[in-house]
Parts: sequence; structure tokens; C-alpha cells
Amino acid sequence: LLQRKDAGGCLPVHLAALKNTSAEAMQLIVEAGGVETLRVANSDGQFAIHAAAANEDAVVAVIEYLLRVGGEEQLHAKDKQGRTCMHLAAKQRSTTVLEYLDTHGASADAQDNNGRSALDLAAASPYKEMKQWAKKHGALLGRYRVDEGPCVHRSATSVVQFALDVTRDTKTALKHMKHRAQFEAEIRAVRHDTAVVRVV
Repeated sequence: LLQRKDAGGCLPVHLAALKNTSAEAMQLIVEAGGVETLRVANSDGQFAIHAAAANEDAVVAVIEYLLRVGGEEQLHAKDKQGRTCMHLAAKQRSTTVLEYLDTHGASADAQDNNGRSALDLAAASPYKEMKQWAKKHGALLGRYRVDEGPCVHRSATSVVQFALDVTRDTKTALKHMKHRAQFEAEIRAVRHDTAVVRVV
């Protein structure tokens, strides 16, 4: 019975993880059904760890138990959309679970099939606590994910890098000015050029 799937391909262990079961209840279900049930994916390619992270009221103790029994490789498992448990926790706005997963080796930078990471989802979220988590973990201004590698342009006064604007899902170039006065002078020059063009 504990190894029988429902119409969505879920075992009881998936459903228990999704329905906010306590760590003790989860332990009983896993012991009765067998640890191998943690390695069975549902129709969406999700394991019990995904279901636990996708829970609106995710319980860290359940995730902790699943990792202890099923192994840390679960942290990197991806569903059919390429999402890890970090992506699902970000989608549910669970900063507590994100923090726990992050400190236990999950990657906030792993990308799903659309090229978005949990950090991108958090930075693009309209919720303040998610933006704060994204900033804390490296999203520039809570909006941009700067591309890795060397900068596109470097001068005595500025550096230009490509980045992903996660709020619009578009690529952009960011120019980092070394001094505020240089930035203000450049803005004045751009405004002047625009005014001249309008007059002509």
C-alpha cells in the first residue's frame, strides 16, 4: 500500500511531505514503505524532498530527516522542469527552508529548464523577505544576476558587465561607475545630447 502510486504518480511519502507531516510521522511512513521510496519520482519527476520543499508550510525538520535518511544527493535532484528543491522553496517564499538548504549544500545558482535559479526567482519575487534573501546571497540590487567571467569593458572610471534582469527575464549591460561625480557628469551629458536632438 505504501508503494502504490496515485494518479499523479505520487507515493504516500510524496503526499505526506506535501501535506506538512511532522518529522516523526514521515519517519514512520519511510520506515514502513522503505527508504527506496525516497528515490521514486512522481509524474512531474519530483521526489519526496521536492514535495517537502514545495509545501506552503514547509517543515525544516521533515527536510532534515529526508536528507539524513535519503542522502544529500537529493539536494541536486531536478524534476522534469529542471527545478531543484531550492527552486520550489523559492516559489513558496520559504526563506527558512532556503536558508536550511543553502547551509546544507544546495545550490542557489542551479538553473531550471528556463535558465532560472532559485536566486533569480527570489530576486524577481514581489515579496520583501525574498528580495532580502536574494540580496544576501548575491543578487545585485535584488534584481540583477551578473554574468560570471571577465567584464565586457574596463576603463579608469568604470566597469561594464552583462547581467540578467530577473524581474523582466532579459539580458542587460550594467555600468559600474567608480565615482559619483563621474556618474552625474555622464547623466548630464546624456540629457544634453537628448535635448540637442530634440531641438534639431
